[in-house]
Amino acid sequence: MTVLVMPSPSFMQMALEEARAAGGRGEVPVGCVIVRHGKVVVGASSGSVALLDDDRRMFETLKGDEAAGQPPESLRRFPAERGFCATAAVESGQPVFVSTFSDSQRTYWRSASVAADGGFASASVLPLLVKDSAIGVVTFHFTAPVHFDEDFKALLVSVAQHCSQAIDRARLYESAQRARMDAELANRSKDEFLSTVSHELRTPLTAVLGWAAMLRNGQVEASRLQRAVEAIYTNATRQTQLIDELLDISRIVAGRAVLDLQELDLSATLRGSVEAIMPTAVAKGVDLCIGPCPPVFVTADPRRLEQILLNLLANAVKFTPRDGRVTITMNMHDTSVDVDIADTGIGIAPQFLPHVFERFRQGEQSTARTAGGLGLGLFIARQLAEAQSGAIRAASDGPGSGATFSVSFPVVSTPMPRRRAWNDPGVDRDVRAGTAAHSLNGVRVLLVDDEADIRELMVATLEAAGAAVMAAGSADEALGVLKEREVDVLLADIAMPERDGYDLIRAVRATPSARVSKTPAAAVTACARDDERVRALSAGFQLHVPKPVEPDALVSAVASLVATANAGQA
Repeated sequence: MTVLVMPSPSFMQMALEEARAAGGRGEVPVGCVIVRHGKVVVGASSGSVALLDDDRRMFETLKGDEAAGQPPESLRRFPAERGFCATAAVESGQPVFVSTFSDSQRTYWRSASVAADGGFASASVLPLLVKDSAIGVVTFHFTAPVHFDEDFKALLVSVAQHCSQAIDRARLYESAQRARMDAELANRSKDEFLSTVSHELRTPLTAVLGWAAMLRNGQVEASRLQRAVEAIYTNATRQTQLIDELLDISRIVAGRAVLDLQELDLSATLRGSVEAIMPTAVAKGVDLCIGPCPPVFVTADPRRLEQILLNLLANAVKFTPRDGRVTITMNMHDTSVDVDIADTGIGIAPQFLPHVFERFRQGEQSTARTAGGLGLGLFIARQLAEAQSGAIRAASDGPGSGATFSVSFPVVSTPMPRRRAWNDPGVDRDVRAGTAAHSLNGVRVLLVDDEADIRELMVATLEAAGAAVMAAGSADEALGVLKEREVDVLLADIAMPERDGYDLIRAVRATPSARVSKTPAAAVTACARDDERVRALSAGFQLHVPKPVEPDALVSAVASLVATANAGQA
């Protein structure tokens, strides 16, 4: 009489515990332990577990029975093709029992060949089912012919079920472990990034507050007055650039980065970017060498293209020591153009090179890092380049060998001029960089802002340019002024209590009086995101000027609105 020993409920748990004690709970150790115990239960000479890969075209066999001679198929990957018992088992979802391979030679000729090499007479191949889907098979080989009666089949199926459950649990455990590790890595990266942000924002703020406090208390000698003003201006500008980088990240990640695409000469933008970074390079003692730049037209946003090039150039200068060199070359191809920026700087470690364009990643994360900045410039440059059908890449032979950054764009074969209007999304961005001095003699400006200090600063700026300025602290006060006084230009903040700038401009445009409703208007606001710019223009403003705004740019904005209004009346 044959006595069957059915696997107990602790069979799977025993395998998991043994695998854990061996140093892991992955599917490989779990499969090995399951096979080893299962082989004893069913009296097999050898056993193996083979799992399907992601595309279900190949089996990857787990080596679980090192003590016994294994069939060759357990030592390698093998295809999920006809002729293998394993293929038939996963396709049908049913066990395959082979009492003698001579009887199944025609159906399972590939497995018969494997069995012959291993000296096996019989085999059972059972699908590992997880949620009714086969993820692989568990195979037991026997050196003597076996009669698979119903009881023995039930035993083998039970072992396979335990094996399926163990491997499924191991997969879930590994997935949870990977997710936890990824989350911990992401949190560490963000913590390091926030620490860097705090440091980079506080550093210029220390200089601004320190010098401002000394000026306020009359502690600055006359000989140092110009130095104090220059330090405040330089560090405030630096902080503005940091905030702009953070806003760019927000726009890019949220998919709100608006591009003003037009056909332009890449060489002109490249020369302008090199000229812009030249003072920084000279101050640091780094030579800038630029090769020939023939005219070549690409489709890009002029401000964003300049931002990409400036980011790459600034990065090269930052990491190049004194007496080093940054070389800029332009290389033409059949349908594209490359700009290569090569430096003789500190280079990039091989392990960091694949991550150089990632956000929240920097080559140096310690407090002893040699260069400042948020480490977002390269991430922004790559995102902007790819958004304009371009590409950007980095190369370095390692620390001390310098680095080369290359950006490429498709070439426009036949450039066409493009006319721009004041309601063009890209126009208001140029205002911020305005440097030309304009006379506003006789121009009547109504300035609306709830912040008294900002109001006073802008009033002083405009009056210095000759404008007659009326100031209001709220939308209602501004509407009252518009009804009673002649106004040539309206400058309004957006974020104000009770009625904001959007309410104000809508009320102005809805006024029956044409004198009021057609008043040229600009939103001068710290609501600087691209979607906020679009909303301001849609509400009725002709111009969006983000804060902080330099005095020349503010004057330039008013002069431009006046010129546009006069042109419309002509």
